[in-house]
Amino acid sequence: MAGLLRYVAGGGGLLAIHNGISVQRSDVLAQLIGAKFTGHPPYQPLNYYGTAKDHPLLEGVEDFAVDEEPYMFEFDPFANIRIFLEYEFEGKRIPAGWERAYGLGKVVYLQPGHHAPSFKPAAYRRLILNSARWEGLSL
Repeated sequence: MAGLLRYVAGGGGLLAIHNGISVQRSDVLAQLIGAKFTGHPPYQPLNYYGTAKDHPLLEGVEDFAVDEEPYMFEFDPFANIRIFLEYEFEGKRIPAGWERAYGLGKVVYLQPGHHAPSFKPAAYRRLILNSARWEGLSL
Protein backbone atom coordinates (compact mmCIF):
# COMPACT_ATOMS: atom_id res chain seq x y z
CA MET A 1 0.00 0.00 0.00
CA ALA A 2 2.80 2.43 0.87
CA GLY A 3 4.35 1.95 -2.58
CA LEU A 4 1.10 2.85 -4.35
CA LEU A 5 0.64 5.95 -2.21
CA ARG A 6 4.24 7.05 -2.87
CA TYR A 7 3.85 6.41 -6.59
CA VAL A 8 0.70 8.51 -6.97
CA ALA A 9 1.78 11.25 -4.54
CA GLY A 10 5.07 11.50 -6.42
CA GLY A 11 3.35 12.26 -9.72
CA GLY A 12 2.00 8.90 -10.89
CA GLY A 13 -1.48 8.12 -12.12
CA LEU A 14 -4.06 5.68 -10.78
CA LEU A 15 -7.01 4.59 -12.91
CA ALA A 16 -9.37 2.48 -10.79
CA ILE A 17 -12.18 0.73 -12.66
CA HIS A 18 -15.32 -0.79 -11.12
CA ASN A 19 -14.32 -3.02 -8.20
CA GLY A 20 -10.95 -1.30 -7.98
CA ILE A 21 -12.67 0.72 -5.27
CA SER A 22 -14.11 -2.25 -3.38
CA VAL A 23 -10.81 -3.95 -2.64
CA GLN A 24 -9.69 -1.17 -0.35
CA ARG A 25 -10.63 -1.56 3.28
CA SER A 26 -8.32 1.07 4.74
CA ASP A 27 -9.15 4.69 5.31
CA VAL A 28 -5.84 5.61 3.66
CA LEU A 29 -6.80 3.98 0.35
CA ALA A 30 -10.33 5.36 0.55
CA GLN A 31 -8.78 8.80 0.84
CA LEU A 32 -6.56 8.07 -2.18
CA ILE A 33 -9.55 7.18 -4.37
CA GLY A 34 -11.87 9.67 -2.67
CA ALA A 35 -14.65 7.31 -1.57
CA LYS A 36 -15.53 3.89 -0.18
CA PHE A 37 -17.74 1.32 -1.87
CA THR A 38 -20.81 0.65 0.32
CA GLY A 39 -22.69 -1.93 -1.78
CA HIS A 40 -24.91 -2.21 -4.82
CA PRO A 41 -28.50 -3.05 -5.74
CA PRO A 42 -29.08 -5.80 -8.35
CA TYR A 43 -27.41 -5.68 -11.75
CA GLN A 44 -29.56 -3.71 -14.25
CA PRO A 45 -29.54 -1.40 -17.29
CA LEU A 46 -28.08 2.00 -16.39
CA ASN A 47 -27.86 5.26 -18.32
CA TYR A 48 -24.63 7.27 -17.91
CA TYR A 49 -24.32 11.03 -18.37
CA GLY A 50 -21.31 13.32 -18.60
CA THR A 51 -21.73 16.13 -16.08
CA ALA A 52 -18.66 18.28 -16.75
CA LYS A 53 -18.79 18.73 -20.52
CA ASP A 54 -15.74 21.01 -20.47
CA HIS A 55 -13.56 18.37 -18.79
CA PRO A 56 -10.88 16.83 -21.03
CA LEU A 57 -11.88 13.35 -19.79
CA LEU A 58 -15.19 13.74 -21.62
CA GLU A 59 -13.72 14.86 -24.94
CA GLY A 60 -15.47 12.79 -27.62
CA VAL A 61 -17.53 10.93 -24.99
CA GLU A 62 -21.29 10.77 -25.55
CA ASP A 63 -23.81 9.65 -22.94
CA PHE A 64 -24.17 5.86 -23.00
CA ALA A 65 -26.13 2.95 -21.52
CA VAL A 66 -24.92 -0.43 -20.30
CA ASP A 67 -26.10 -3.23 -18.00
CA GLU A 68 -24.15 -2.77 -14.79
CA GLU A 69 -24.10 -2.98 -10.99
CA PRO A 70 -25.24 0.36 -9.55
CA TYR A 71 -22.40 0.90 -7.10
CA MET A 72 -23.05 3.15 -4.10
CA PHE A 73 -20.35 5.16 -2.34
CA GLU A 74 -19.50 7.04 0.82
CA PHE A 75 -17.31 9.99 -0.14
CA ASP A 76 -14.33 11.11 1.92
CA PRO A 77 -15.24 14.61 3.13
CA PHE A 78 -11.58 15.68 2.92
CA ALA A 79 -10.94 14.45 -0.63
CA ASN A 80 -11.40 17.21 -3.17
CA ILE A 81 -12.99 15.30 -6.05
CA ARG A 82 -14.50 16.47 -9.33
CA ILE A 83 -17.41 14.33 -10.54
CA PHE A 84 -17.65 14.14 -14.32
CA LEU A 85 -19.90 11.08 -14.86
CA GLU A 86 -23.17 10.01 -13.23
CA TYR A 87 -25.70 7.25 -13.73
CA GLU A 88 -29.43 7.42 -13.17
CA PHE A 89 -30.92 5.18 -10.48
CA GLU A 90 -34.46 5.43 -9.07
CA GLY A 91 -34.84 8.96 -10.39
CA LYS A 92 -31.56 10.20 -8.90
CA ARG A 93 -28.14 10.84 -10.36
CA ILE A 94 -25.35 8.88 -8.65
CA PRO A 95 -21.63 9.63 -9.19
CA ALA A 96 -20.03 7.09 -11.54
CA GLY A 97 -16.75 8.78 -12.43
CA TRP A 98 -14.56 11.30 -10.69
CA GLU A 99 -11.01 12.57 -10.61
CA ARG A 100 -8.77 14.15 -8.06
CA ALA A 101 -5.26 15.27 -7.45
CA TYR A 102 -3.28 13.30 -4.88
CA GLY A 103 0.00 14.98 -4.08
CA LEU A 104 1.64 15.51 -7.46
CA GLY A 105 -0.35 12.67 -9.04
CA LYS A 106 -3.83 12.12 -10.45
CA VAL A 107 -6.53 9.59 -9.62
CA VAL A 108 -9.52 8.65 -11.79
CA TYR A 109 -12.29 6.29 -10.72
CA LEU A 110 -14.79 4.81 -13.22
CA GLN A 111 -17.73 2.76 -11.91
CA PRO A 112 -18.68 0.71 -15.02
CA GLY A 113 -16.67 -2.45 -15.65
CA HIS A 114 -18.35 -5.49 -14.09
CA HIS A 115 -17.80 -7.72 -17.12
CA ALA A 116 -16.74 -7.63 -20.78
CA PRO A 117 -20.05 -6.18 -22.12
CA SER A 118 -19.50 -3.15 -19.86
CA PHE A 119 -16.68 -2.17 -22.21
CA LYS A 120 -18.69 -2.44 -25.46
CA PRO A 121 -19.92 1.18 -25.69
CA ALA A 122 -17.43 3.16 -27.74
CA ALA A 123 -18.07 6.12 -25.43
CA TYR A 124 -16.87 4.16 -22.41
CA ARG A 125 -13.77 2.89 -24.19
CA ARG A 126 -12.99 6.49 -25.18
CA LEU A 127 -13.46 7.60 -21.56
CA ILE A 128 -10.93 4.99 -20.38
CA LEU A 129 -8.45 6.10 -23.04
CA ASN A 130 -8.96 9.78 -22.16
CA SER A 131 -8.46 8.95 -18.47
CA ALA A 132 -5.20 7.13 -19.06
CA ARG A 133 -3.87 9.93 -21.28
CA TRP A 134 -4.97 12.63 -18.81
CA GLU A 135 -3.08 10.86 -16.03
CA GLY A 136 0.01 10.55 -18.21
CA LEU A 137 -0.08 6.74 -18.14
CA SER A 138 1.85 4.94 -20.85
CA LEU A 139 -0.42 3.24 -23.39
